[in-house]
Amino acid sequence: MKMLKSALLILVLSVGPVSLWCQETKAVTLSLPSDFISKLCPTPIWKEKQVVWNGVKDEREEPAIGQQLQKKGKETIRLLAEPSLDQIFEESLKNLLTTCGLRFVSRPPSGRSVSLTMKIKEFHADFEKKLIKGKGKGSSKLEIFIESFDPATMSRQDRTIQIGYDLEMEGMRQKKLKQIEESLNTLFQKTLEQIPNARELKEAL
Repeated sequence: MKMLKSALLILVLSVGPVSLWCQETKAVTLSLPSDFISKLCPTPIWKEKQVVWNGVKDEREEPAIGQQLQKKGKETIRLLAEPSLDQIFEESLKNLLTTCGLRFVSRPPSGRSVSLTMKIKEFHADFEKKLIKGKGKGSSKLEIFIESFDPATMSRQDRTIQIGYDLEMEGMRQKKLKQIEESLNTLFQKTLEQIPNARELKEAL
């Protein structure tokens, strides 16, 4: 009997909370208009500045980017980005930054070198509880980690820049997946729009 109890305890601990383990998920696609990047950065900002690109890291604790209320109004469906959020940001950020004048290299050039790492700290859309139709809120936060090294003085400098956007949405229906998806895409676009206009980023590069 003791062995049976121990086996059951190990099983419960390994699968975690049943409600979360069994919760349904749906895929949501984030995309940009075909001319979004070119309009956002019509002229280069950084003039062929060479940087080492270290990619995008998703450091969010919760992988879901939103939730949809089921028809009965009691259970929620977790919405996940497809492709994954780091893949979506990776492709879009590389396109945006190169259009804005950065040139990605595999190894630091001679002279002062700069490397970039993008970290996703927050990206989600939530809704007021117990409301079928009401106000929704979206929030995003990126951290841009910049490492620079000057061989002439053997000095290294690290800098972290935070970029994000808070979005409020009126008249949201928690059961309307298309409406939720449109709001998440708006949040995605608004987040990217902050990058070329970030004064700290311009100064750092």
